[in-house]
Amino acid sequence: MSAFRNAPIRRKLIAISTVAAAAGLLLAALALTGYAVKNQLDAIESTVTSVARVLALNSTAALAFSDAASANETLSAVRTLDVAQAACLYAIPGGELFANFPSSSQADCPPSAAELSRQRSLAQLQVVAPVVLDGDTVGRLWVNASLAPMWRQVAGQSLIFLLVLIASLLATVAVVTRLQGIITQPIVDLASVARHVRDTRDYTQRATKASDDETGELVDDFNAMLERIEGASRQTEAANVELQAAMSQLQDTQTQLVQTEKMASLGGLVAGVAHEINTPVGIGVTAASTLQARTDELRSLYSSGAMKRSDLDQFMGFAEQSASIIMSNLRRAADLVQSFKQVAVDQSSSERRVFELKAYVEEVLTSLRPRLKKSAHQVDVDIPEHLIIDSYPGALAQIITNLVTNALIHAFDDGEAGTLRIHARQQGDEVMLNFSDDGKGIPEENQAKIFDPFFTTKRGSGGSGLGMHIVYNLVTQMMGGSAKLVSAPGQGTEFKFRFPAKAPNGGRLDG
Repeated sequence: MSAFRNAPIRRKLIAISTVAAAAGLLLAALALTGYAVKNQLDAIESTVTSVARVLALNSTAALAFSDAASANETLSAVRTLDVAQAACLYAIPGGELFANFPSSSQADCPPSAAELSRQRSLAQLQVVAPVVLDGDTVGRLWVNASLAPMWRQVAGQSLIFLLVLIASLLATVAVVTRLQGIITQPIVDLASVARHVRDTRDYTQRATKASDDETGELVDDFNAMLERIEGASRQTEAANVELQAAMSQLQDTQTQLVQTEKMASLGGLVAGVAHEINTPVGIGVTAASTLQARTDELRSLYSSGAMKRSDLDQFMGFAEQSASIIMSNLRRAADLVQSFKQVAVDQSSSERRVFELKAYVEEVLTSLRPRLKKSAHQVDVDIPEHLIIDSYPGALAQIITNLVTNALIHAFDDGEAGTLRIHARQQGDEVMLNFSDDGKGIPEENQAKIFDPFFTTKRGSGGSGLGMHIVYNLVTQMMGGSAKLVSAPGQGTEFKFRFPAKAPNGGRLDG
């Protein structure tokens, strides 16, 4: 069925027309054959019945005088019927067989008149006629006729019907094949235009209308649709030009804090930066405005000559406190801006060289020793000697630093001692670097956001939410690799990084 459904419309139209014609002709042939068979059966039955009555009438005298020879001669008249096979005459009331034709058919006759009955089957026709004398039944005549000649005639007629059916089907196929183009050609032309538009995206194409029927309406609707798509395409092209210009301008000003597949627009990035900087800047502005107001009050007292030493002492204390607040919040804002700028470091500011991975990781950990000494955590390094890579050591140092810092802040509770592990192996042209801890793990609802910019669960404790985002961008963009997180609550956290041993040319963080 699926093969027929997917066949060309021309073949389906020819097949449907042929099947419909065949079904109609077959039904007509069956109806005519059935009608002819019934008429012939009725005619044969009527003829045999008439002959049986005549023979029964002519057998009256033979039965009355018990003249079997005369009765046999009378029954011989049944030979005029081509379908007759036997004729048997029975005497009443005894019911015994009196005469039969042909004489050799006695075995074909029923044993007695009591078993005589009128029957009609597909093969035979049996007729019974009474022999009456002066109103009394003195005998019964039984005639058996074969229907084989009729069926031979029906077979001949059926063969003729079959030949006519085949000829009609061939004629139907020829006519439908010749005429189907009137219906199918407009559809084929429409499909051709549709394929051309699909392949070339040329929406200026139009299908040719050949008639005003349903296919013509379909062509009109298709052309109207193309016209609307063409208009929409022109608007889209104009919008794309404007969008490209806007994107070009945007790419000149935005930084690369956005995950490639997770950041939807620059608006979210700017909103995150503004949210982070807003608090320290707001506090600094409030402190500065308050200091300015107190300065104006002191100036007014000084100008009027009413300033006291206590007023100056109070102002000096307030000024020192305000300056401290302003400086601490400005430093906080500066740190956030510096972290923000770190994500957008251009490749030209990063050196690329060949170095030994284990030795360099140990150098980075040495620089982090003061921070690690404040905790009871242990750092295990499992990296083969002489694993040489051609990449960006500055990016790798930033990655290790951020991973260690992130683990110290988030992986363990205060006073808890744990283990940090750095494991690396080379597989072919790639390096597999894993960083793990045996801390409390990351809740499932936070795992999908771990590399998002400004996502942190320690915002009130010094976390800016930029550390892991910087790691992700350094690994995926500058070093040309990939990053994956594996964690579960209470089972620690593991970051799996894969990057080429030889960094790709052009690996960078676009600003």
